[in-house]
Amino acid sequence: MCRIPLILFGACCILSACHRASEKASPVESALVLRPSAEEFQKLRGQWRGAEVGRSAEWTFSFDDTYMVIVTSPDGEWYQGLAGLHYELGGAGDGSIHVPPGSGVVDVDVFGSSSKESDGETSLGAYYFTGSHELKLCASQPGVYVRALSYDVSSPTLRCFRLAKIADEPAISRALPVEKQD
Repeated sequence: MCRIPLILFGACCILSACHRASEKASPVESALVLRPSAEEFQKLRGQWRGAEVGRSAEWTFSFDDTYMVIVTSPDGEWYQGLAGLHYELGGAGDGSIHVPPGSGVVDVDVFGSSSKESDGETSLGAYYFTGSHELKLCASQPGVYVRALSYDVSSPTLRCFRLAKIADEPAISRALPVEKQD
């Protein structure tokens, strides 16, 4: 007679543990955020403009000295956040990060966007300079933890761009940091 209550109790404990393990903590809250080296980030400083691979609309990316990143599209889509390095996200099964050879890594902790569900999420990015004023950059949809393996293809969860530097000075910020509401 005692077996059934014990089995039910054990099943409840297992289900409770599985539920807790499946809850996703925000990467912005759960990990220490590293910043790219000032020397490396300085190379990105300024405004860059170009089209997404396979599309013609030109986006503008702005990087400033305080690690602020602002991204805008001509149809009103925009993101704003702080550049960081999240080595714990988007890694391979062996714990390493795979990006195209010679690439730099820059992730963005989004705190403002035209799509409020992106606020508080992280976009994983990789970039590669093809010239002193030319840049290839790929970034995941905020909250989707995949990294680019190539700069040649965009998808719904990973966008790749060909950018040219249009100004040495960064754009001005449009929003203040906010915390994502649960």
